Amino acid sequence: MRYVSSASLSIHHTTTRQVKGVRVCVKYTLQETFNKIAHHMLMQGKRSMDYTGTVCKYRGDMGLKCAIGTLDPFSLLVETDSVCDEYNLEILARLGYPVNAKAQEVYERLQYVHDEVMPQDWKATLKALAFIWHLEFINR
Repeated sequence: MRYVSSASLSIHHTTTRQVKGVRVCVKYTLQETFNKIAHHMLMQGKRSMDYTGTVCKYRGDMGLKCAIGTLDPFSLLVETDSVCDEYNLEILARLGYPVNAKAQEVYERLQYVHDEVMPQDWKATLKALAFIWHLEFINR
C-alpha cells in the first residue's frame, strides 16, 4: 500500500475531521464534488478508456479522465475493483473530498454511470441521480 505525505498535497483547509486516525481537511462539499464530476463528464462527453478501447480507466489515453479521475490531479488513485477501497478513500480525503457513506455511494454510482451508461444518456442520468441524492443538477 502506498502512502502519500499530506505535505505533498497543498490544500486550503476549511474543515477538519479524523479519517482512520489522520486529521484531514474537507475542502469540498458533496454538492461541489458532484458538480465537478458531472460538469467534467458532460464536457468530456466520452469514456476514459485504455489504449484498446475496452477497459475504462481513471486516466485514459489522450488526457481523458473518468468520473473519479477528475478529482485526482496528481494521478494518485489506484485502479481497483472499487473506487471506494481504503487507499483511494484516503487519497480523496487528503485531497479535500468527502468520504462519508453518502459520498461513497455517489462515487460508486458516478463511476458506474461513466463505465456503463452511454455518454449520450449521461445528462439525464446525472439529473435523475441529483434528484435522488437531494443535490442540485447544474446544467452548464
